[in-house]
Amino acid sequence: FKILAESVSRRLQESKEYGRTIEISIRNNQLKWSAVQMTVDCPVCTTSELAHIAMYLFQNKYRFVSPVRALGIRVCNLVNRKEDSQISFNRNVIKQARQEAIDGCVGYLKKRFGKNIIKPASILNTGVPKNTDI
Repeated sequence: FKILAESVSRRLQESKEYGRTIEISIRNNQLKWSAVQMTVDCPVCTTSELAHIAMYLFQNKYRFVSPVRALGIRVCNLVNRKEDSQISFNRNVIKQARQEAIDGCVGYLKKRFGKNIIKPASILNTGVPKNTDI
């Protein structure tokens, strides 16, 4: 989910928007789609938040009846970044601002030098060929 979340996060940041509803879509080996979604209290746009919510939905809401063939992440209920948002006591606003800055830097580097310039450490030794575009 990390790579999918990074792609969605980059597009959200380019359009200067946050999302309130995160949806994952799952395609099984019989080519049937199912979707699970969750609405959050505070809008999100960072890679780590999107990946965390997507993984939660996948592990806790999806019923593993047959093998998974494809995954997708979608963000709905978009709000503009410039709009006021309610601050939650359970959320660290400074940490979110830092994560948005990091995501912006990573997005800039990938746009300038190619999408393989930076990769998450979690996929480095997974047997993925080095020449494959991720």
